[in-house]
Amino acid sequence: MGINLILVIVLSIAAVCISILVSTLFGQSLDQFSFTEDFSFTGIGLASAFLTILLASSIEEFGWHNYGVDSIAHYHSWFRTSLLFSIIWAAWHLPLFWIPGSYQCGLRESNLWFMVNFIVSIIPLAFLINWVYIKNDRSILSCIIYH
Repeated sequence: MGINLILVIVLSIAAVCISILVSTLFGQSLDQFSFTEDFSFTGIGLASAFLTILLASSIEEFGWHNYGVDSIAHYHSWFRTSLLFSIIWAAWHLPLFWIPGSYQCGLRESNLWFMVNFIVSIIPLAFLINWVYIKNDRSILSCIIYH
């Protein structure tokens, strides 16, 4: 899994960079490459952010790929599985847009188009993460890293 793991990390970073560059075509700023002013990489801020991201992605990927995706794939092609998975995954995140303090709520409050972008971006993300899952012999770890 060594080279595939490196590929997953590079692909994840590339997806974020390409997304930001595409958004500049719609008038957004390259400032998206910088961190927010209120985020701190020191002390408990970094540990808390890392733990939250690790815990959330681990729980989601154990459920989605350890059970959900394989269950859908049992009855459908991988293309259709990824499409159905993206719809379910988008619906899973919808309530977060109305939970104060969540990342998704911040998107909704900033600009409604940011919320729409987040939901629509789940479609290619589902295809990519399912590709990562399959190419890494159904490795949940690779999905967690990509997530």
